[in-house]
Amino acid sequence: MSKHIIRALSAIAFIYLLGLALDHHLKIFDTPVKQLANLLPAIAALGLFYGLTRRLWTSAALTAGTLGLIFAAHHLKIEHLHQSLKFADTFLAWQTVTNWNLLSLYAPTWLIPVIAIGITFIVAIAYWEKADRWLIGAPILVAALLCFIGISHKQYSPNSLYGPHAHGAKPWDTQSKTQAQGLLAAITSGARSAQIHLPEVDRQTLDSFLAKSPPRTPITNEAKPDIVVWLAESFFDPGILHDIKTCEYLPEYCSLLNESLHTSLEVPTFGGNTTRTEFEVLTSTPFHALGTKDYPYVSVVHHNMSSIVWSLKALGYQTTAIHPNHASMWQRDRAMPLLGFDKFISRADFDKPELDGVWVSDAELLRRIQTTLAASDTPQLVFAISMEGHGPFPKREVVDLQRRDAVKVPEGTNTKAATQWREYIYHAQNAGRAVHHLKSAIEQKEQPTLVVFFGDHLPNLKHLFKQRTFKNGKPAWQQKTPALAFANYPLNVSWLPKATYELGVWSLALAGLVEHTKYHYLAHAIELSQQEESNDELAPVIEALQIDNLYTTIEASP
Repeated sequence: MSKHIIRALSAIAFIYLLGLALDHHLKIFDTPVKQLANLLPAIAALGLFYGLTRRLWTSAALTAGTLGLIFAAHHLKIEHLHQSLKFADTFLAWQTVTNWNLLSLYAPTWLIPVIAIGITFIVAIAYWEKADRWLIGAPILVAALLCFIGISHKQYSPNSLYGPHAHGAKPWDTQSKTQAQGLLAAITSGARSAQIHLPEVDRQTLDSFLAKSPPRTPITNEAKPDIVVWLAESFFDPGILHDIKTCEYLPEYCSLLNESLHTSLEVPTFGGNTTRTEFEVLTSTPFHALGTKDYPYVSVVHHNMSSIVWSLKALGYQTTAIHPNHASMWQRDRAMPLLGFDKFISRADFDKPELDGVWVSDAELLRRIQTTLAASDTPQLVFAISMEGHGPFPKREVVDLQRRDAVKVPEGTNTKAATQWREYIYHAQNAGRAVHHLKSAIEQKEQPTLVVFFGDHLPNLKHLFKQRTFKNGKPAWQQKTPALAFANYPLNVSWLPKATYELGVWSLALAGLVEHTKYHYLAHAIELSQQEESNDELAPVIEALQIDNLYTTIEASP
């Protein structure tokens, strides 16, 4: 056996053992097929690096470093979001660099030094190792590329390796794919299903319901209210925890509850991925209807997509989205115009804004909302996405240290959980205060104004949630978030949203405009489903209407 083959087998054995060590879902006694499914992507990476460098041990070190970064990212995502790393995350790789100020807060302090040491080690190996001939490297480079293409395409690799049910995976449970298949096999399986296949509309059910429904009515010259939809980052009602009284900790929010329509919403995410919630609110399409498309702005918002924003534009509204973070995060800068917004105000548009903690304060966001509303006599839609409440939640500098440190901690709470509790309550108080100020302001306005305020998901207060359980007995990632609505005119609706994908339609109904838009039929179906004792017949109708939004032609040109 030649020395080249021995070296190659040694490098492959090293990568194989490293994969076993890093992936706790992969065992040495697993079936050969499962082990092969996880080994092939690593071997392809090894071949790719070798083809480019013609240095075997340099390539092995590069492959090891790449695997280390992949598994580190996976464990961080599990820790903070309770979600596995997936192929879709590759589309956001550059975002990791451009938004490092946010993502670095979730990275362990040792990560950057370890990466620096790893790079130094790889450079040293490359300097020491002599390059092989191109006649050896070039064919291996081609073979590695063909291997990547083959394993990531349904036509060229068997389902027994990377199919949706391979190794006992449940395709409807994306978390189980990693547990059943191993991380590298699950990521490769995700590449095979990355092509967008939107769900089909049950046209017969839809047409039958539309035929029996009252038609849309044309808009009149009646006054159209300004509409503010305020997405509160990581906001939840602490009263859903055992032995916690909401009004004791969030008095302004409690006051708002008593003076507003309010409900609780199912949300499509936990700890992050706010764009899932945004997508549901703006399009009225459930995130789960997209299958395993983790980032809807990346995977499906590729054209002028039907939304409540476009519907309001068709009624003469100016539409503005405000988010005091980098515009490129989650590709909002590309997606917001496609969802109908005339203007997207991001962090770069704030001139020396007030920070509270790490992020732009809710008080600053309130000022920008009020400035936007006052800038024109044309009716406004303002979709505000806050940042102040964004985690993580270590002890950090805030505007009012005395108030933060004075937050009462529930009995039996340890130091780490107490820190998270005080940080969360402090920023939640600020959110409640800002919205309470907005309520007072619109009560002084002649222009009819509607405000809808809601939480996008629960934060991952992992130390707190280990000690404080929820009243409904469910885990943190299955909890609902609050929503409330108030206006300076009487609100008249007979139904409440149960999930964020019903919130946008509800907002149109509260504004008295839903009957003038394509969402009239969806609102009618939801209203009927809540009035009937049994809504089994209406469930497929609602689903068909929600999915049909993905195919509907935009009502107004940009």
